[in-house]
Order: sequence, then structure tokens, then C-alpha cells
Amino acid sequence: MAGSKHVLLRIFGILRLIKLLKTLRGGAAAFVNQVISPLLSQPYVQDAVRLTIVGSAIGLVHSLIVKAYMRLSDACHITVTFGATELPYWWLDHYLHLENMADYSRIVSVYAFPYFERGDFNPATAKPWYRPTSSIPFTMWWKGRRLRVIRFHGDSIKIRLLAWDRKPIDELIAVAQRKYYEKDALNTIVYIHDSNGNWSRTTPRTSRPLSSIILEPDLLDMLVKDAKRYLSGQQWYIERGIPWRRGWLLHGLPGSGKTSTVYALAGELGLPIYCLNLANKGISDSNILDVIAWTASRCIILFEDIDAMQSSRKGGGALEGSINKSAVNTPAIAQTPATEDEPSATAAAATKKTEVTLSGLLNAIDGISAPEGRLVICTTNHKEKLDPALTRAGRLDVWVEFTHATKWQAAELFKVFYPSAKWEKLSPSIAELSKEFSDAVPENSLSVADIQGYLMVNHLDPIMAARSVGVWAQKYVETRREPTPVPAFEFSKMPPVKGVKGLLGPLTPKLTNGI
Repeated sequence: MAGSKHVLLRIFGILRLIKLLKTLRGGAAAFVNQVISPLLSQPYVQDAVRLTIVGSAIGLVHSLIVKAYMRLSDACHITVTFGATELPYWWLDHYLHLENMADYSRIVSVYAFPYFERGDFNPATAKPWYRPTSSIPFTMWWKGRRLRVIRFHGDSIKIRLLAWDRKPIDELIAVAQRKYYEKDALNTIVYIHDSNGNWSRTTPRTSRPLSSIILEPDLLDMLVKDAKRYLSGQQWYIERGIPWRRGWLLHGLPGSGKTSTVYALAGELGLPIYCLNLANKGISDSNILDVIAWTASRCIILFEDIDAMQSSRKGGGALEGSINKSAVNTPAIAQTPATEDEPSATAAAATKKTEVTLSGLLNAIDGISAPEGRLVICTTNHKEKLDPALTRAGRLDVWVEFTHATKWQAAELFKVFYPSAKWEKLSPSIAELSKEFSDAVPENSLSVADIQGYLMVNHLDPIMAARSVGVWAQKYVETRREPTPVPAFEFSKMPPVKGVKGLLGPLTPKLTNGI
């Protein structure tokens, strides 16, 4: 009974809807006949309708043409974005500067000096340097191709050019890369790790010739040969199943030439130097492996004053690091690695906990996932403070001790300051003066830096330098503040290398995992 009732209600509803539609249709027809038809019969309305139809058609055609052009243009052009966090950005930015990109733009910004020449900046003689204003596009020509360039300051560079493939872009990047590194052909590039977690490039330094490093005969040559054998010996390590890693420890007195030796070797080998300050707030056990991995595949990683990392073993042998505090907030362009005369980490009296433990450091330089192909060099003034876990074979294979200058070094340093070719008419001769100079230098009392400082003061008068050094040295040794004697510390029973002695004490390379 209830089902029949619902059926009847639905039928009744459908009939009412049909009746309503008929009523509306009649009303619509009446509206069209009474309002629309008279309106359309007017000439000006008919003209307006025609114009609307024609305008719509033209707009539609224009839109189709624009879309077709954009698709064809996208198909014929290549757009490349160079991000500031990647090296190609710096290659291209430098190359565009060489190509005088400011000449192609009518809207430019003026600067006092280029960012890559600030090391040679002199405010008194500087000329204005122009660059296209950021975010303003400009067009330039390169090898017959039209380039549309937009620079976003400190962010990216966008280039658009007509090409069917990426071959012109590859060529442009290759040229920019070559030009970028050509300017550094005679320089040693140094990178420091800043507190933001990035490697910052410092002002390039002119490479120091090996001849300017006064070491005992055969020692410097041995170091160069060891580095070259290592860098070219990847296959040798692979065939023997040995990790392709090499570490040196340069230890000894301040001012004895440790850092200078590293710079000269980097220039000779053509390698950049990455200086890692373990006191940096941006370095911890969790990222030190990535920090080292983001270095060049062939480079020198320099840990200066590695003795700042002191280990304390607790409980089950866990290693906890503590490091002397050093200045880490210096602007990147002003930061340079410390020298023996200006120690970086160990000079500060205060100490603080570092986020890098000794265990983390060891895993980063010798762990299973540690990068290979880098030459790790550690310098220290206090070898006895180093943990044996750091200095064992396979981590620091070559040890070189730097002591006070010998008489031979003093004579050779004198000849460097007063070359015979320049002073050939001098009497007595440079050879005679160098012997007189070295004889007057007290044995085991002065560092190479001490002697160099004296010669720089007297660089215009070799006779005065040779005949006054004895009096100067005596007063200097008596008045200067003597460092606290360092007790002897024996790490191993490694025999010294035959034929290499004197200068820097025994050279004790552990060649068990090297070539």
C-alpha cells in the first residue's frame, strides 16, 4: 500500500514539472517576440553584434598565433639558469665581465672594484667598475649568437639563446671555465670553511716557488716526489686493496717553515688548499665527512695546529675532543691560514668544547666512507700532544720535524735575499759574505722566520747584514721570550730515512700503505 502511494506521488510530480516547462516556454517565446526581436531589428544593434563577432574572432586568432609563436620559440631556444651556489655561475660571471657585458646594457650599476680583484684594490687609483643592473635583461652577442641575459644579484644568471641543442651552451661553459682558471695559473687558491657551512674562496695568492723554501738538500725533493707518486698512483692502491689516502705531519718549532712548505708544495703540484678550522661552529661530527667530501678531488686539506684537538678517553674508550678557541668570525675575504708566527687555534688562552670529537675526525679522514685522492697535511708545534690514534700509519704516514735553522740554511737564505747576479760587482763577493753570515749565526738558536725578519730589515746592504748579524743574534736571543721546552716524546721505533738528516731532524715516513 505504501509503495503504491510513492509511485503515485512521483507520477504527480512529473506531470506538474511538464506543465511548468510549458508555461516557461510560452513566457520565453513571448519575451523574445516582445523584447528581443524589436531590439535586433535596430541597425545599430546589428552593427554592434557584427563588431563583437569580428573582434572575438580576431582575438581568438591573435591568441592562437601568440601561443604558436611561444611554442615555436621555446622549441628553437634554450634557457639555462646558473645558480650562485654552483661553480659554473662563477665561471660565467667572470667571463661576462671579461666580455665587457656592461657595454651591452643601458642600465648599469657602478662598483669600486671587481669582487675577484679585491686583493689588489687600491682606493687611490681604483677605476669605476660597471655591471648591468640586477634583474634588468640585456642582449649581447657571442660568436655570432644572440644571448638574452638576466643577472639576479647574488642569486643566479639566466641565459636564453637560439639553438637546437645544448652544444653552444656546453661551448660557452667550457670557454668560461678555461678563462676562469687561466687567471689563477700562477696563483695558489686557498679555501676556508666558514660558519655558514660553505667553502669560501679567499683572495688568490701568488704561488711560492720551491726554490724559496730553504730546506736541507734532498728533503723538499723527497716530499714533492712522495706527493706526485701518491696523486698519480690510484691504480697502484687499487691493485693492492689499499685505501687511496695519504697524510703528512709537519711538526716542530714556530717560524720554522711548516706553512710555507705547504704553500710551496701546493704551487708546485698545482693543487688548491682547503684550510679546515676545527673550532668553526659550522663543523660537527654529523657533517665533517660532507665538509671534506665537498673539496676538489685533487687537493691539499690542511689542518693547522692539529694539536688543538686534544683527546680524553673516558669509560669504554670513547674519545671526546676539546679545542682551543680561535677567531672564526673574520670575514671570508680577510681570512687566511695562520703562519707559524701567528698560530691560529693554539694562540688563544681560552678553550671550549668543539662539536668535532677525535673519533669523528678520524672517521672523516680514514673511515670507510672517507673520500680519497686528497693529500691531508697536519701541522703542529707540539707533537707530544697528539693522540697516537691520529698519528698511526695509514693516517699520517710521513712525519717531518722542523727545528731551528742550521748554518747551511742561514747561508742559503742570505743568497736568496742577495742574488749573485745583482751583486756581482760587490767586494767581498756574496759567496764570501754568505759564509761570514752563516758562521756568525748561532747554532740551534734562531728560526728561519727570525733570520728572514733580520734580512728584510737589511735587504739593501748585504755587507751590513753579514757583519752585524752576530751582535743582533746575541741580543735577540737574550731579550726574546723563550718558549717552554717541549719534552721528548717517542711515538714509535721508526728508523730515520738514510741520507736525510740535519735540518729538520729525522724524516720518518711510514711507507707501509704508500707507493
